[in-house]
Amino acid sequence: MATTIDNKVYRPSTFNDVMGQEDVKEYLKLKVQAFKSTGTPLGHLLFLGMSGLGKTTLAQVLANELGVPYVEIFAPAISDVDMLIGTFKSVKPNSVVFVDEIHSWSRAIQEKLYGILEDFKYSEYNDYHEVIQYHDVNRFTLIGATTDVGKLLPPLVGRFKYEAHLMPYTNVQLAELIRVAATKSYGIQLPLATSEAMAQVAQGTPRLARRYLTGMYELVAGTHGGNILGDYFSTDLFSTMLRFERRDPFLGLDYSQRKYLSVLSGETTGLGAEALAQVTGEKLVTIEDKIEPFLMMDSTLPGHDSGSLVKRSRKGREITALGREYLKMCKQLQEKGWFTGEKLAV
Repeated sequence: MATTIDNKVYRPSTFNDVMGQEDVKEYLKLKVQAFKSTGTPLGHLLFLGMSGLGKTTLAQVLANELGVPYVEIFAPAISDVDMLIGTFKSVKPNSVVFVDEIHSWSRAIQEKLYGILEDFKYSEYNDYHEVIQYHDVNRFTLIGATTDVGKLLPPLVGRFKYEAHLMPYTNVQLAELIRVAATKSYGIQLPLATSEAMAQVAQGTPRLARRYLTGMYELVAGTHGGNILGDYFSTDLFSTMLRFERRDPFLGLDYSQRKYLSVLSGETTGLGAEALAQVTGEKLVTIEDKIEPFLMMDSTLPGHDSGSLVKRSRKGREITALGREYLKMCKQLQEKGWFTGEKLAV
């Protein structure tokens, strides 16, 4: 008899359910109280920080706490001004509108947002580019999420009343988050050692931590069927899963991040992001938004002092001594059967 894997995803519904980001939560709680007292929509918010820190979750929780409609927009899917206007024309009063990767919008779209955010109006032009009419949209709260605020036009940034800087999670926070998610999603008590091992390689992000938990659950269910116990979630099984996913057990870097480091390791001078994109075959946005952020953060490599794997200089991106040590450790793993087929430059 086939066993159905129940991939339930635990999603916080209140601020009390959200772990970490305490300063941001406290500020948003005050804004919720103000809205409930006055009925006036919150000012627009800008969520800053690398991917996976919970920007979407906080936006969803905020809408839930306010008791208002929630609209989620993936910015790259809005390709022109007409699509932008059509989207905001349909927004219901007091909605929380979450725009992920808002920095990807073109200059024309960003400029069109000025009036919509400031006055909740958009202008209609004639063939001579003269304004012939203004149209109202319902009042709403925009939450723009970005990993690169430098790509937003300054006048647009000025329309946001609060900039929330989401910080990477500590390993202690992530381990607790994983244990809570395991209990609420799957009804299991995860061994402490396993949750700590997951936290160590989650790169400071709840998103990756939860992904590990889901992957482990699927492996356990595939092996034991419906008889799932917390004890089955061993550190040995987690190490096996990491090897399958081509992630290291030290920091949790993936193939693209190791390839990036290997390219830098073979350079005597630094490389710019565009050159790295060309050499690695990755898109520039992937280099800047997905691959680099964690590599440039301070992290702890077992047996070494903490530091970043990559640094910026006037020459471009340069691998650090710690980055080279990381590659050496991965090379040793490769001799044991990990990362087959990869060219690791040390």
